[in-house]
Amino acid sequence: MLGFALVTALAMPVSSLACEICVEDQVAATYDHAVVAQAEAAAHFVLFTAVRGKTAGTASSQTTIRSAIASVAGIDRSSIRLSAAPAAVSFAWNPKGLASGAVLRAINKRLAGSGLALIALRTFGDRDIERLDPPPSRPPRV
Repeated sequence: MLGFALVTALAMPVSSLACEICVEDQVAATYDHAVVAQAEAAAHFVLFTAVRGKTAGTASSQTTIRSAIASVAGIDRSSIRLSAAPAAVSFAWNPKGLASGAVLRAINKRLAGSGLALIALRTFGDRDIERLDPPPSRPPRV
């Protein structure tokens, strides 16, 4: 019986075994604590995105995406983080010049024709960001 189950599982297409990658996994794939801390110190925001498209996750798509993101004014080019699997990107930017929706539209406009698009997942910044420093611990009550 176990042999039948193993053969059946191996015969199934890989796509039937996989499910959508959850948001937390996509954020974690490009999360860099140093980038978040530097963004917070500079009053910048960090945008975490999923990458959609037939070539998402390939080396050529990552080059195209990095170039599109880096060409938008106000983005900290050194903060760009890419993941092939899951296909995701994060970067920090100065929100005084552009809101997150405007940044995403500018990038996707530059990606037009490539078959790729970024989809916003989560923004860290201002009141959206959790404090990086833990609250002071209180002595236990006696």
